[in-house]
Amino acid sequence: MPPKKEQLSKDGADLARLVEKYDIHFKGPVPPEEWPKHLQFEGVLRHRFSVFREIWGNRYERLKRKRGFENVRPGNMKERADELRRRALKLRDNLNPNESTWRANIEQVVFDRFQKDVICREHCGGEIHESKYEAEPLTTDARNQLQQRRLERVQCNIRHRAVEFSSMDRERDAIFNDENEHEIEHESDEDELRSKSGLPMKPDKVIGLTSRHQADMLWNPVKGVRMTCPFLVVEAKKESTTPGFRSIERQTAFPIRRLLRLQAHVLGSRKVAHEPPLVWFFAYQGEEWRLYAGTLERRRRSRSSGTAGADGGRLEEPQVCVYDLWHGTVESQDGALQLLQIVDHIWTWARDIYRPGIRTCLQDLNNRDSSPASTVQFYGTPSVYSDSTSLSNIRRQNSAPSGQLQNTFRPDQTASAYISEHVSLSRQPLELHSTQNPSAEDSKIVRNVSDVINDDQNEQIEARPGMMSHRQNPRDNARRASIPAHPILRWADLHLESAEFSSFATVCHANIARFTFCIRDITDFEVYLSNAGSEYTRRERWQLMDIYRISIQISRTTLSRFESYWTQRGLAETTSSPDEIVRATIFFHTYLHHMNWQIVREIVCVIWPSEIVSEDGDLLHISSFVQPADVVSCATLIREFQPLKQLNGGQSVLCAHNDYTFLPFFEQFGHCGVPDNQHIIWKTPGGVFPSGIQLKACIKLLRDDALFAFPTNGLCAADTEPITLSSTETQIDVSGILPGLPDSMAQASSLIAIKPTSWPMRTAKFCLFVMQEVGFDTAKALKQLLEDAVRNENMIGHRSEFLLTKNEQAGINRWAEWLLIVNEDSGMSTVINNF
Repeated sequence: MPPKKEQLSKDGADLARLVEKYDIHFKGPVPPEEWPKHLQFEGVLRHRFSVFREIWGNRYERLKRKRGFENVRPGNMKERADELRRRALKLRDNLNPNESTWRANIEQVVFDRFQKDVICREHCGGEIHESKYEAEPLTTDARNQLQQRRLERVQCNIRHRAVEFSSMDRERDAIFNDENEHEIEHESDEDELRSKSGLPMKPDKVIGLTSRHQADMLWNPVKGVRMTCPFLVVEAKKESTTPGFRSIERQTAFPIRRLLRLQAHVLGSRKVAHEPPLVWFFAYQGEEWRLYAGTLERRRRSRSSGTAGADGGRLEEPQVCVYDLWHGTVESQDGALQLLQIVDHIWTWARDIYRPGIRTCLQDLNNRDSSPASTVQFYGTPSVYSDSTSLSNIRRQNSAPSGQLQNTFRPDQTASAYISEHVSLSRQPLELHSTQNPSAEDSKIVRNVSDVINDDQNEQIEARPGMMSHRQNPRDNARRASIPAHPILRWADLHLESAEFSSFATVCHANIARFTFCIRDITDFEVYLSNAGSEYTRRERWQLMDIYRISIQISRTTLSRFESYWTQRGLAETTSSPDEIVRATIFFHTYLHHMNWQIVREIVCVIWPSEIVSEDGDLLHISSFVQPADVVSCATLIREFQPLKQLNGGQSVLCAHNDYTFLPFFEQFGHCGVPDNQHIIWKTPGGVFPSGIQLKACIKLLRDDALFAFPTNGLCAADTEPITLSSTETQIDVSGILPGLPDSMAQASSLIAIKPTSWPMRTAKFCLFVMQEVGFDTAKALKQLLEDAVRNENMIGHRSEFLLTKNEQAGINRWAEWLLIVNEDSGMSTVINNF
């Protein structure tokens, strides 16, 4: 029988104490200098809240004389304001209207735009709505990109029966969902709040994004509805009850807090700049309305509590701050006009700023895992519910199975600059070990599989603190210098060297990948728990132990040799014992680098300390490890990771585009006569962890370099120059080995990838991936591959559909022309102009 819930006092005192305890602060109508700094626009003296002060000063008669109303069909602002005021005055004559009557009459007009289509689906395909006050992103680059998109939009003209121009947003279905009187659930780990009976969690209205996929529902805290990441709440009271706005604020405090924390989880899943979490809140009693905005803000306290910041202050958990931004009455012409303009402005923010950011993050999360666990870029997994639009445009299967690796490094400096580093650095690299006496079996497999481990295992390169450790053997440089550059890199350099063209397009080969090996080494768990370099609390850091149960036993020698196999770097040795057995949790990840479109394949390894002392002072013992107790051999790792290393062609591009992650699970039985009796079954995180919240917390911790930036806890990062993968020799069928792989392409020789909006502005907008291994290194051949990809709609990207705008199509046509010209004049061309 579940425990009885604690009843909150009816006078509101208990609720007020909870609001204070959970750091929820209603700031009131503070002056602009007290608005949150993180909502300040970049490069201009404006704030996200400034527009509401401007709207507050608008007067119906003045704008009417100046023809300041938008002339948008169907209906314009004047007609809407008149209708809202008419309804409010009619309710005034009702002696005792109930709350539902008020809401049905007033909210239908106020929030009408959130319930309608965005573009004209039946006729012209143009924009239905227009707003006098359009929201803009906080950053300069994002503002410029949004401005360009808005310039390409065409307003609806219902006289046109044919689709002359279809909105590039392709928002042909409802993009928002609003629901009335549904309960918002608490987070699963907030037991105290769950135990309170009578804690208000059912606002009168919630507006969020439409859920297009089942996986998106994992980010919906509203019971019984299909909605994703709500961003607006409404609480209404009829005039006769007059509980006061302070009471309404406290009643909505915890729903606002829940939605802000949900946004923070989703938006924090990417290592790129994003808009801060923001929840809008309308409270009204009868005809009196107020607008609030809720944000999350970190503050510093005294040294006596919290987690130490870099300057010695103490960083606390983010507090919820709710700002009172506007008051008005819908019985007045001015108030009705202002309220509608405010809602229209929030609608543009939700459509053009909030929704694209959330969708980008959700696509990553849904591709990584079928639970809301994955919140870090390099732990992506395919989801059974993920959007398959990009794959449906690829209609063919890849006829070139994975093959043997060849060491074709690019030796010249230009390519080195082109392929930028991506692995984060720490102050102290991990020391790994070589072995003087490897087993005959392991040695045989290492040489037969890839021939990448250097015979001379006594050579050592010292890694300095603060530097990336490449495990580089002196022979590596000579070996790379003797290998010719891949021909596609010459074309990549030509694109990169063109000032006008470098941000529009580039070319890559699907069979060139970069291999990295990163290790989080927690040698001292207490240092990890207590170091002041990170803002996470001790309790939060303890959550990393949730992935300890899936660790394996492995020797440091094996890790060193496995790293050498993966990165094709020479072995290093240290004074530490090479035979030390450690527990380690291993992940595999592949992705496209956001600076240059390079395919990256990465192994991340978390090494655990030999002893972990619990908070009670006792040694911690994990009673049930998921993985077997046997020490995993290097032979097993190399044999079983080989399919991941040999992905190529279209399958390689699609896996990297979808941020695939795999976890190795070891089984103790014979496999194809292999004598070591160990075999890996690959799983995605969604098939391993029952609690998405637990895994999400662990991955966010691993993402924080500050937790490991100490001499006793560090990050080792080793990587390669781009390596060419060949499909002409050893062929491995990975379809039955790796779960959830996308369909590959049998006949396609090229595809075009479209840059996500979250990537840097200077990164090329389009990348032509070449799949064929020969016959592409001429201007005519590349032009044909580009035209084939466009004609056959071989495109992948982060759009709902891959229809090109007129400007983009014109740019790609000029791209094809430029390929013929640039080869003749050494990369300098003026064909490409403004895109």
